[in-house]
Amino acid sequence: PPARRPGASGAMAEDILAMVATMVDDELGQLSERHKLDKKLTDALSVQMKTRTCTFEEDMKLLQELLAGATKPDEVVRTVIRQMEAGSFGQAEAPKPGRSRSRSPGRGGARRQNLSG
Repeated sequence: PPARRPGASGAMAEDILAMVATMVDDELGQLSERHKLDKKLTDALSVQMKTRTCTFEEDMKLLQELLAGATKPDEVVRTVIRQMEAGSFGQAEAPKPGRSRSRSPGRGGARRQNLSG
C-alpha cells in the first residue's frame, strides 16, 4: 500500500467538508431561485444549514414543504433560521395527551401476565 502523508486524513476531511458545503449552496441556490428569496437571507440560511449536515435532507424536505404554499417565502425562511438558531427546527410536535407511545405498564403489562399464567 502507498505510504500515507502526515495529515492526509485531515486534508481528506477538509475536502469532504468543502464538498458538502458546495452541495448545500447548490441546493439552496435552486431553492432561492424557485422562491425568489433575498440573497442575504439565502446566505444566512446557508450558514445554518452547514451546521446541520446530519439532518440536511430532512431539513430541506421540511423547508420545501413549508415554502410550497407560502405567500411570503422570505418570512418563512426567517422563521426557519430563528428556529435553527434556537435548535427547535424539524423537531416533531409534542405528542398529544392520551396518545403516549411509551412502554409504561398498562395494556401491554396486562397482556404479558395473561400469557405467562
